[in-house]
Amino acid sequence: MTVNDFLKRLTEEDKDKMIIFSDGEGWSNVWFKKTDNDIIIYCEDNAIFSDDK
Repeated sequence: MTVNDFLKRLTEEDKDKMIIFSDGEGWSNVWFKKTDNDIIIYCEDNAIFSDDK
């Protein structure tokens, strides 16, 4: 899916919402890297609190 394909699926009301990546049990910090052809989204693979593991 391209960024443009993704944006076409959003309404104007949706554009103020947050995007949350979840495994169904929690959330993760994310960061991204842009290249000439891609935007790669990375998720932190360690939990914030040791009890969450």
